[in-house]
Amino acid sequence: MKSRRLRVLHFISNSVESDYFTALVEHTDRERFELSLGILEPRRPVTGRDLITQMDEAGIPVVQLDCERRRHLLSAAWRLARYLRTHEIDVIQTYLFYASVVGALAARLSGRTLCAVTGHHCMDILLQRKRFPSFVNRVTNRFLTHYVLAPTDFVR
Repeated sequence: MKSRRLRVLHFISNSVESDYFTALVEHTDRERFELSLGILEPRRPVTGRDLITQMDEAGIPVVQLDCERRRHLLSAAWRLARYLRTHEIDVIQTYLFYASVVGALAARLSGRTLCAVTGHHCMDILLQRKRFPSFVNRVTNRFLTHYVLAPTDFVR
């Protein structure tokens, strides 16, 4: 009996074109993993191709939450949690601050999805020198996230 592919949703803040996600799609074993992409913010007009166009061309499903304001982050997390349950997403990997907070909360609310936060954004938080984002980041990583992926020694 063949087991089903692991369903992974990569969740980011915006739809700016990215070579990272293009490479990720090209080098992921599609026999083992079923990829999708989630975007927190609304699609912005761009010249040329944006990330959504890139993913459409590669056959990767895209879910857009169209969250325009911070006050809508909680409702975005609820909508994302419903998507994670409905589509039986096994792992959500998040990138950047707001997407990490919303994605980690949604994973917990879904009751079934593991969350891996990629710590790219920690330097941005430190440079802002604001206590609240730093506090939210610590709470998210400690209580909502299953794994924190540290791309550099500094993040560790």
